[in-house]
Amino acid sequence: MPKKSPRTKKVTSSALKTGPPPVAPKPRLLPFYAPAFSWDTFENFFCDFLAACPELIGKDGIPQRIVSTSLYGMRGDNQYGIDIRAEIANGEVWAFQCKHYKSWGPADTRDVIAKCEYTADRKFLLVTRTVSSESRDEVAKHADWQIWDSDDISREFLARLPLETAARLLYTNFGPSWPKELLNLPGLGPLYTSDAKFAPFLEEGRTFHHRIGLIGRKDWLKTLDDFIVNEQERVLIFSGRGGVGKSRILREWSQGFSDGTTDGLSGLYPIHLQTSVPLSTPALVLWFWCLMMPIDWTTCAAHYSASFRRGNM
Repeated sequence: MPKKSPRTKKVTSSALKTGPPPVAPKPRLLPFYAPAFSWDTFENFFCDFLAACPELIGKDGIPQRIVSTSLYGMRGDNQYGIDIRAEIANGEVWAFQCKHYKSWGPADTRDVIAKCEYTADRKFLLVTRTVSSESRDEVAKHADWQIWDSDDISREFLARLPLETAARLLYTNFGPSWPKELLNLPGLGPLYTSDAKFAPFLEEGRTFHHRIGLIGRKDWLKTLDDFIVNEQERVLIFSGRGGVGKSRILREWSQGFSDGTTDGLSGLYPIHLQTSVPLSTPALVLWFWCLMMPIDWTTCAAHYSASFRRGNM
């Protein structure tokens, strides 16, 4: 009797379909647990957060903007039980006590509240660990107190700031890897907000400065507006000899975002990456104008090689 040939299994198109992508959760908490992160780093970080003027929810549930903030004294001073003092747009004063401990319990919470002698409209206890429900119950006994643990602080920080501001604070207080880890924004070290980028050009005594209003150049401002709303173009090469006015035009254009005069472009946050590159003429400077919008940086080189040069200045 002849041997049967092995049966070949027919592979259907459905069998070739791939499954769902692997689950790979990203970090969602600020790295307070890192060995290099100390109590004074925590105080400075949170003061930087408040100095960025976020809107925080008030006792009445209405967002209130921080208008000024400062560290209240230093270690060894009589700080009356607070570390940071902040003034709010509605005239209130809020006080913050920072605690960077390995563990935290209800007794620690009671102790902080009992020792606080500072008079403020609201008082916040900030703890870099997860706190128990018992600690929250202790705080709930006092109408002017609120407790934020590591989860609360991380959530408020990530929700209340513009992306470029959050990235800058992460870079400064936690290191260059954390903008990527928490915001998926790689390489934030060389990036500046518009105010930070152009502040030196407003200083007295500079030969090239921005203290005089821009005259003309409306066609270039229109070119920049057109570039931003064009979804097919992500990189603009803006080149010219040193001193001809490249940065002055960019600053004027940046002001349109902050004062609302750039029509149809609200909600965008301009940031800058300036770098000199070896072009054919050493005096040429390559400017990348980047926006806080999704960009596939893995193909940035392809975008660059295919980008356009809208004339030299």
